Amino acid sequence: MTSDSKSSTTIPTLNPAETAITAHPSAVIPISAHHHLPIKLTQTNFPSWRTHLCALLNDFSLIGHIDGSSPSPNATTAPDAYFRWLKQDQLLLAAILGSVLPEELVRYQLGFFLN
Repeated sequence: MTSDSKSSTTIPTLNPAETAITAHPSAVIPISAHHHLPIKLTQTNFPSWRTHLCALLNDFSLIGHIDGSSPSPNATTAPDAYFRWLKQDQLLLAAILGSVLPEELVRYQLGFFLN
């Protein structure tokens, strides 16, 4: 908080992702599993993991990448928007995969390939 004799001003501290979206609304938001998704998904904690993930995605207005309400722009007619969307989508995928315990990820991969 900064203050002087005439007024009192509170200056909020933004994390880098919030700063990026405030300064450049179309900027890609850096998401890190380590910092943003502290709970590792296991066989027993899906409800709390999902709650954290949804809160994160809603906070940064990125839930559309998961629920399909933010489809990718057309790569031919809007290549810049498409590549920005794709980069954001891949960062989210990496963060989600990074928030899953390795043994759970292996189990998922085996199930995917065996079906």
